[in-house]
Amino acid sequence: MKWIGLILLLVLLGASQATSQVPDDKLIVEGQRIGKWTLAMTIANLVQMNGPFDASRPAEGGDLARPVVLHRWERLGLNAVTSAGDTQRIEVLVAFSDEHKTSKGIAVKARRENVETAYGTPTAVTQWGPSPFSIRLTYDQMGIGVNLIEGGVVDAVGIFRPGTAKQLWKF
Repeated sequence: MKWIGLILLLVLLGASQATSQVPDDKLIVEGQRIGKWTLAMTIANLVQMNGPFDASRPAEGGDLARPVVLHRWERLGLNAVTSAGDTQRIEVLVAFSDEHKTSKGIAVKARRENVETAYGTPTAVTQWGPSPFSIRLTYDQMGIGVNLIEGGVVDAVGIFRPGTAKQLWKF
């Protein structure tokens, strides 16, 4: 009888650990995660999970509300953005590969019309780069933004904590 109880306990512990882990998928969940990467993680967690980033560089100017640091994992098609003052706390996660998609089908190479059909009117529309075609659609209450390039094509999909967009970008 003790063995049955012990086996049952081990099975239940194993099941609870498996359900608490984030799945390794390609889903972008607004305000929460891109695949197995979550906003609750730190850069140290991402390095432990994925190995060293391919590049890390300060970024400021444009429509940014404050200086940030961009950490890029080119081979994974993902970036993590931190504040320049705290380079461990993740502020924004960005997918720049069309492998990652939202539950509404929005991914790199989607069109602006698809984004606005899926998410409605953005909280803000800003120019994020030097080109007049560099436009960001920000959905603050959902915690998602998309960068558009010439032709209204999605170049990147980013997530952030809902309600924090004005701390990240000027608009």
